[in-house]
Amino acid sequence: MSSQKKELGKIGERLAADYLQRKGYKILHRNWRSGRLEIDLIAEIENIKIIVEVKTLSSDEMMEPAANITQIQMKRLADAYAYFADAIDYSGECRFDVIGVLLVDLANPKISHYEDAFFPG
Repeated sequence: MSSQKKELGKIGERLAADYLQRKGYKILHRNWRSGRLEIDLIAEIENIKIIVEVKTLSSDEMMEPAANITQIQMKRLADAYAYFADAIDYSGECRFDVIGVLLVDLANPKISHYEDAFFPG
């Protein structure tokens, strides 16, 4: 992955975290890892853990950023969440969200939040 793409991803994740915080979510972790598995953001609202995949694009020539999540990525997120829940001994409710960040104009990013975007398994 190019350094420019990594930097774009970091900007998108920061904007997504800021967006969630403004909506009342508590950010618990950024870039939580277990081996090769990673969760972009882990948030919480109303005692529900929210697993967030952030998709960032710099061009609107492609589809909506959140539409770029694949079945393989969904499986990896579910696997990563299983490790996370085990690590903190959590058996409560969770939700998988996707946040799309479109950065055509850096001064005016477009953020789309899809709650319950997918159900793993």
